[in-house]
Amino acid sequence: MNELRNRFIRRQAKLKLEAFRRMLELQSGRPVAPLDLLPIDPFRIARDLLGLSVEEREEIARPDKSAKLWIPLAGLLSRVEKKLIIAAGLKPELRRFTAAHEIGHYILHPDAIVFRDSPLTDSSLRSPDSSSLREREANLFAAEMLMPGKLVCQLFSRLFGGPVDGESMTDDEAYLLTEGTKYARSLSVVAPFDRAKLVAENPSLVTKEYRNLAQVFGVSSTAIAIQLLDLGLVK
Repeated sequence: MNELRNRFIRRQAKLKLEAFRRMLELQSGRPVAPLDLLPIDPFRIARDLLGLSVEEREEIARPDKSAKLWIPLAGLLSRVEKKLIIAAGLKPELRRFTAAHEIGHYILHPDAIVFRDSPLTDSSLRSPDSSSLREREANLFAAEMLMPGKLVCQLFSRLFGGPVDGESMTDDEAYLLTEGTKYARSLSVVAPFDRAKLVAENPSLVTKEYRNLAQVFGVSSTAIAIQLLDLGLVK
């Protein structure tokens, strides 16, 4: 995915989110600040903004004729029926990401009629090269819709003061991030993703806050860690 396409996808997610915010303002008759949207509800965006019917089923599957078995699905979207179906057995954060992912397909890939997606895993998010280009694009759309870069930067600044850099981390910061198990020197050689995940799962380094970023945005710590790296907030 080239940089122009990356920017286009992020912009489409921002436009849909802004349209959703304006819709809520019209419905409520009062201003709605971007922070008031958190955690962002992709099901309501699908239903109220895009006019899709939304259904959660215990099981969704597609047949695999070659193996003569049924393959479980996380989500299914039909453009003709304007219907979004999400597997109810997934964890809440995965249901939300899957819904946003399907919305991404709906917005970005108008030539496709039906989208059938297998359950997302931490490894599939961390290894985008293992997915098709369309799947990577839908994941990027979902990330920007559920974790808008501007809001992530705003809350990150409030909770952590500034970018977390393994090269300049203090022992006190390392202590807080690892619950007293590592010194800064040890964290400086940790893989950037693992350091970002520690940050995503820690409430704060500078304020008294009981929720971490993953909880605030209603996503997995893997998803927010990837966004932190993309935004340069963890180095």
